[in-house]
Amino acid sequence: MNPEDPLTSVLRVFSQYGFRKSSMGDLADAMGISRQALYNRYGSKEAVFAWATKTLIEQTAADALAAREDDSRAIPDRLMAAYEIWAGQHVDMLRASPHAAEILTLVHGEAAALAEQAERYINAKVAKMLTAQSSEISDTQAVDRAHTLYWASKGLLYTAENHAAYRDGLERAVAAVTA
Repeated sequence: MNPEDPLTSVLRVFSQYGFRKSSMGDLADAMGISRQALYNRYGSKEAVFAWATKTLIEQTAADALAAREDDSRAIPDRLMAAYEIWAGQHVDMLRASPHAAEILTLVHGEAAALAEQAERYINAKVAKMLTAQSSEISDTQAVDRAHTLYWASKGLLYTAENHAAYRDGLERAVAAVTA
């Protein structure tokens, strides 16, 4: 994510103050617009959060899929890049935020269907890639391996001590699944 992007700025505010304590003034300042312009554009803090959540999911899903499709890289590298974009890049922000639980609870409520749809799509594309990698991998095995990578990534997102620990755990999962 680009640090100068309004989305990144909004996420930083919610991470720093939590949803309840973030004000429209904080969000407007972070986006470089007036409070009135923010109200005119979104109407409420809830709408800003919904926009940020939806945009984050859509952008990271698209970027993760693009990394997965980069044929110039080996499959393990493509998988690492895709899951790094989908989940890994968020580890340090979540660990640094005293409001991570509140934010994650809201994200799951606000955008659960969108996130689940993106996750299913990413898993299907990963399974297809794994099937194409080897004729020895059945469709069922590829789906199981994609599912394993998804849950490894998600588990590491919530439990890894930091970004480096996330990467280490994911490298192990990718190596096991692609061996």
